Amino acid sequence: MVAYDGAGRTASYNTAPYWEYLVEGASALPAQVKGFKVEKGMNGIEFSWDKSPELDVTGYEIREGSFWEGATTVVENYAGTRFFTTKKNSGLYMYHIKAIDMLGNVSEQAATATLMLIAPSIVMGFSSVQNGDHAVLEWRKNPEVDVIGYEIRSGISWANSQHVVYVSGTSYSIPVGATAIDSYLIKAYDTAGVESLVAARVNQQVTRSQSHNAVHVVDATALGYPGAMMGFSRVSSRLEGEDATETEYAEYVQEMDMQKRYNAMVTTQEIVTAKSDEVRTWKDMRFGWNSSKASAPGSQRWMPMTSACSRKSRSMWVNGTRTSSLGR
Repeated sequence: MVAYDGAGRTASYNTAPYWEYLVEGASALPAQVKGFKVEKGMNGIEFSWDKSPELDVTGYEIREGSFWEGATTVVENYAGTRFFTTKKNSGLYMYHIKAIDMLGNVSEQAATATLMLIAPSIVMGFSSVQNGDHAVLEWRKNPEVDVIGYEIRSGISWANSQHVVYVSGTSYSIPVGATAIDSYLIKAYDTAGVESLVAARVNQQVTRSQSHNAVHVVDATALGYPGAMMGFSRVSSRLEGEDATETEYAEYVQEMDMQKRYNAMVTTQEIVTAKSDEVRTWKDMRFGWNSSKASAPGSQRWMPMTSACSRKSRSMWVNGTRTSSLGR
C-alpha cells in the first residue's frame, strides 16, 4: 500500500507497508483441541476440554491407546465439552481427542492426556454363615474413601463365576444352592468402576435339615367348593346340609395338590363353622321323654360347614336342651 498526493506523485513502493491475508475454505482441518483433561471423579472418569472457536466444528472424538492410529474409540461425534465413562481395571491410560467439522474433517494433531487408576484393596473379613436355607455373607468396609460398592459372584474363580449382586453395604443374604459346598467371591469397586485386583473368597458348607415345614393352604370357599360332596348342597358361597330327618352325616372331599412330592408326617388343620337354627324353647316342649317328638325333634336342618375333610354332625336332646356335636 502506497500513498499519493494531489499531483499524482506516489511514495516509494520500497517503504510501503505490506500485509498478507490467507483465505481458507471449508476444507481446512479443525485446529487442535485445547484444555483437554482426564480426571477420576465421583461420577466416574471425567473428560473435559475447551470448546473449539471454529464455527463449523460440530463434535469431538476421543480414543484410548498409546497413539491415535489404532486406538480404541471411546466416543465420537460428541457435541459437548464434558464426558464420563468407567473402567474395570486399574493401570495407566492414555487418551486422545480431535475436533470434527461439518464435512467430517478432523484435527491434524490430537490433544493427549493420561490417567492413573489405582485398584481398591482386597475385601477383608469376608465370611459366610448358614441360616436355614440362606447363607449370610458379611465383610468389612474398605478403607478407600472412593469405594462405593461391592460385587458378589458365585463360583470357584472370578473369571468363571456367575454374577450375583451389586451391593453398597457390608452384608448380603443369598439362598444356598443344591451342592454340598457353595463358593462365593467378592470385589470392591470405586467411583470410576475399578475393581479390586484380587477377589476374596469364602466356602460355605451347606447343611440340609432333615425336617421342613411345607405349608399348603386351600380356601374351598374362594374356589367355589370344587370337590365331591354327599349330603351337602351349594348355597351361594357356602355349603348347607340337605334337609333330611334321617341324615346322619354329610361329606365333602376336595383334592389337594401340593405341586411337589414330600415324604412327611402330615398334620392338617380345618376351619369349620356349624350353626343350628332350631328355635323351639323349653316351654314349647310339652311331650313325653319317650315320645316320637323327643327322638326326632322338629324339622332338622344342616347349616354351613367349611372344611377340606369329612365331618359328621348330630343333634340330640339332653334334659330338654338340644345340642349339636361335630366329629371326624
